[in-house]
Order: sequence, then structure tokens, then C-alpha cells
Amino acid sequence: MARADAVVVGCGVIGLTAAICLREAGVEAGIVAARLPHATTSSVAAAIWYPYKAYPEDSVLSWGSRTFEVFEELSDTPESGVLMREGVEIWRERVPDPWWAGAVPHVRRCGDDELPPGYIDGHAFAAPVVEMPVYLTYLMDRFAAAGGSVQQRTLSSLGEVDARVVVNCVGLGARDLVDDTSMAPIRGQVVRVRNPGLKRFMLDEENPEGVTYIVPRSGDCILGGTAEEGEWDLEPD
Repeated sequence: MARADAVVVGCGVIGLTAAICLREAGVEAGIVAARLPHATTSSVAAAIWYPYKAYPEDSVLSWGSRTFEVFEELSDTPESGVLMREGVEIWRERVPDPWWAGAVPHVRRCGDDELPPGYIDGHAFAAPVVEMPVYLTYLMDRFAAAGGSVQQRTLSSLGEVDARVVVNCVGLGARDLVDDTSMAPIRGQVVRVRNPGLKRFMLDEENPEGVTYIVPRSGDCILGGTAEEGEWDLEPD
């Protein structure tokens, strides 16, 4: 790869998005990555717009609002794999309005007929659901159309990258690449099943049995999940 104005390290959804934004803004940017998009964690995400374990809240509210707007626009592009879905977040106790409500149009309190047995409160809203295998292909195509290229290789340090600016998008890999010991995993496990015709998602973040969600996509449903902090094992239970 010839010397570039910028090189993004990492080719998950954040790395690809950063590289696209740079290229489309006129910056000569490329990507260096150990793994291509469909071999990254991004490819197996549920993935639904929801600020789960995202902080600080005031910054996340701004980021989340802009992200919502972009994905809502992308839902008009079929090849993006982005769908707008109605759904609910449900609770076993009375709760205030969610802190992120300002980022989402038309959040409302659930009616009793929208709540399953054992639940007494909830919020209904529409949110983007992103079919990640489709979306990652869309991003790769968009990056290539902007003149970008990906070099697949494993780095031992950012100093190996020949560029004026290096953008670190390696996620958890930063623990080893730049010795960032603050990085720690939260392992999530999901099951993918055939969609029997569901259109609405359901989120139950405080389920005593563990975080629970049903996210219907065009041809399947993602059932989850887990949020195992500090768990590095990639083998499913």
C-alpha cells in the first residue's frame, strides 16, 4: 500500500465506517486489518440501535441521535441491510423514561395489552435493526467505490503503518497492539433461528435470568443473550 494521508487499522464496522467517512471527505485513506469484516465480531452482532452499557450518557445521547438519523436514512437503501422495526423494552417494575429517549422519535409508554405476563411497565419505539453480514458487504462496496483498498496483515505496532495519520479501530485488539490494559471483553452469545413471521423486537435488559432480547430480521431472528464481563473464551457454551 502506497503512503496514504490516513490509514485505518481494523476492519470491523467502526473501522470501515471511519475509512468511508475519510474517503468520502476527500482524504486518501486505506485500511490495514488482520481480519476482514465477515471474520470480525461486527459480523455476528444482533444488531439493533440501543445504547447498551454506553457511557458517558451525555455524549452517547448526541452520538446515538446522529447514528439513529444515519441508519434511518440507510433503511431506504435495500442493499444496506438496515430495517426500521417497531418494538418494546419491558420491565418488571415501574421505571422513568429512558435517558436515551431524546435520541429517538416517538418513544411512548406501553399499554397493558403490550406487556407479557409478569411485566408492569415498558417503552415502545421504532429503531434500526442492522443485518450485519449484509451491511458489512454494503460498507465494503461503498469503501471500494470511494477508491479505498484493504491490506490484510497483522501488525505488532502502529509504527509499522506508513501514513501521516493512523486511526486505531482495532477494538479489543488495542489491549495488545497499543498495550491498553483498560480494554476488557464483554462476551455475548446469541442463537440465530428461522423467523416465523415476527416483525417486532423485544428487549429485557434486567431479566434475572440474564439480558434477554428477540431481534427479528428479514429471514431470521437473533435470540440473546449474555453479557459476560471479562470473559475471553470464544467457544459457545
